[in-house]
Amino acid sequence: MPGLYSITTRSTGTVLTAAIYNADGQVHVDNAVPAQHDDYSLNAAQMQSTTDPGESGTESLATSTAGEFERLRNILKEIGGGTYWYETPSGDINGLSFGVWT
Repeated sequence: MPGLYSITTRSTGTVLTAAIYNADGQVHVDNAVPAQHDDYSLNAAQMQSTTDPGESGTESLATSTAGEFERLRNILKEIGGGTYWYETPSGDINGLSFGVWT
């Protein structure tokens, strides 16, 4: 998916100067913030996607930011106890014990 910013299109025959090259590169630097990156919720199925990150010794390593999102969503789903990671928990999660976190 593309970022949420545009890149200047150069005409055929444009002489690439240091100023043009640097300005074009700066566009990427200036827009390398989460608000300018595209989503990972193209549709409901993609938004619902999760991946179990595994346990200590059997980790499933993410190879992309999308994979990181899927693993974080899975943990939220496990904590909330619902079918989907974004559902409001059906009970009070304040008293939960999280193993090594306690």
